[in-house]
Amino acid sequence: MITMGMKLRQLRKQNGYRQSDISDIIGCERQALSQYENDKNRPSKEKLDKLAELYKVDVSYLKYDADNLGAILEFELQKRFNIKDLTSHEREELVDKMMKIYDLIK
Repeated sequence: MITMGMKLRQLRKQNGYRQSDISDIIGCERQALSQYENDKNRPSKEKLDKLAELYKVDVSYLKYDADNLGAILEFELQKRFNIKDLTSHEREELVDKMMKIYDLIK
């Protein structure tokens, strides 16, 4: 599993930034950024939005492990919509379609 911290570190290095550069850009202490990159703390929604914008990635890329995205989508669909009446096959098809949509927009 690739954690949010691993993604943040990788994106920072790929873009040639130092931790101090990023902390200045998003308005946090360098130590806080280090904690984000080491998965010891998570950025606030505001900081996460700034990081996603800076790196030109979707916030969901930073927040979620792609391997678990199908399960997350199914959970969110069950929570937000009445899909309990769907068969397991229909739920699978719905999640597959959502994954295809996600692949198109990421």
